[in-house]
Amino acid sequence: MRLASLEVRNLRCLREVPELLPHPEFNLITGPNAAGKTTFLEAIDLLARGRSFRSHQPKELIAKGEKEYLLRGQVEPAGRGKEPTPFTLSQRRTTEKLELRCDGEAVKGLSEIAPRLAVQAIHPDSHALVHGPPARRRAWLDWGVFHVEPEYRRNWASYQRALKQRNAALKNRSQDPTPWDHPLAEAGEILTAMRRSYLEEIRDPLEGFAQILLPEKNLKINYLPGYDESAGLEESLVAGLASSRESGQTTTGPHRAELALALDGMPATRIASRGQSKLLSCCLLLAQVALFQELRDESCVLLFDDLSAELDGRHLGLLLEALSGSEAQLFVTRVQDDPLSASPQGFEGRVFHVEQGSVSLTSGG
Repeated sequence: MRLASLEVRNLRCLREVPELLPHPEFNLITGPNAAGKTTFLEAIDLLARGRSFRSHQPKELIAKGEKEYLLRGQVEPAGRGKEPTPFTLSQRRTTEKLELRCDGEAVKGLSEIAPRLAVQAIHPDSHALVHGPPARRRAWLDWGVFHVEPEYRRNWASYQRALKQRNAALKNRSQDPTPWDHPLAEAGEILTAMRRSYLEEIRDPLEGFAQILLPEKNLKINYLPGYDESAGLEESLVAGLASSRESGQTTTGPHRAELALALDGMPATRIASRGQSKLLSCCLLLAQVALFQELRDESCVLLFDDLSAELDGRHLGLLLEALSGSEAQLFVTRVQDDPLSASPQGFEGRVFHVEQGSVSLTSGG
């Protein structure tokens, strides 16, 4: 999928952005600090996922003094041998309500929107993928499984439904949570199998990007399922019942899984610098994009906010080398006086300038 057009109204400082036509390969967004470059990327992320990589609070997203923001974008399928049949995604959000549409028809929820435009974002907070809580790494893993495994969404919904009911019984304390053990275990073991299968498939592309971006380091990735697989999830739930009763929530299962990242045999959470964390995050996300494109025979959209932050010239060059082989549609922000003032060598693209809440095409038209 590729974004063929984008319109924005009343999203943070972007008050009125008429239809923009991004390049299918590379788009550079320049401008001074606090001009709205990140908001440009945020608009694409919101359109694709219904939530932002910056904030989940609607009042922070809607421009000051306005009651709602509006987004609209045309999406074109972009895979080998595919006839492009464009469709339009639109989004309207007030502080109380999110309205999603596809070609004018209402869409029920975020899980219905996400498969229509696959977007990944790398931004200043992406180091939390390495240093942050396990939930951040589970979210990375589940994005990949969601987009390549057709049955994932149904099993995830079944697991969450059973988990919610079991947790409610644990909090009530007068209720018996064990009737939910079997449905929780049944869905949870399927999810674990899907996650493990996905990790096996992503190992090769992940190692390939690590050789480019972190050639001096040996990267290993290991999945810790959140329960004793030798015993099985249902038996683990029984064994952990006392602990779950004490905490008032289920303490065993895939929702407590961890993705362990190691550099040269040491936990990356402990030894990786911020620059290494950014490069490691890039490895994870670029590998995910590459695998998505291989398994789905479809491209996706990759957002890079402040590409050169925390990277020296050598590592920035390595990152550009890795990006040059990607078939994803790229959107990259750079500060106006940064040396990268036009499309990098090897990229065809367009340059957009953002200033005082407006966006203009400056080259590549």
